[in-house]
Amino acid sequence: MSLKETLHEDFNLNLSFGVHLGSGVEGTTGSNFKIDISYFSPNINFARTLENLTKTYSVNLILSNDIVYYMSDDARAYTRPIDAVLKSDKSVESKNIFNKEIYTIDMDLKCLQPSKETKAIGDEKITDKLLKVAVL
Repeated sequence: MSLKETLHEDFNLNLSFGVHLGSGVEGTTGSNFKIDISYFSPNINFARTLENLTKTYSVNLILSNDIVYYMSDDARAYTRPIDAVLKSDKSVESKNIFNKEIYTIDMDLKCLQPSKETKAIGDEKITDKLLKVAVL
């Protein structure tokens, strides 16, 4: 039984992503009873900001110009500039300021059709549901 059949016929899942490139530091916090892994960096905070901006711009994906720079020419051809953002990171002493152009890739998510494909991994066969993305 599919997820849509289980939940409701009109069920709709909406995911959004903010993608940025930069350095970060991984660290652990906690006590003897519980340890959490955290990632610290103005770059990580900026990626989170980009994800929050997806709601403002009504898109599912926002890419920083740092990511777009490393994309192939063919992939970059699908991007569309949205805006330029200026954000200061007050959480660090250096007061880093991000002045970045942001991009999106327009996709018609209603055209996504699940398909089944079987892959052999070692001796096991795994069935994956792959989505075909219709790019406008």
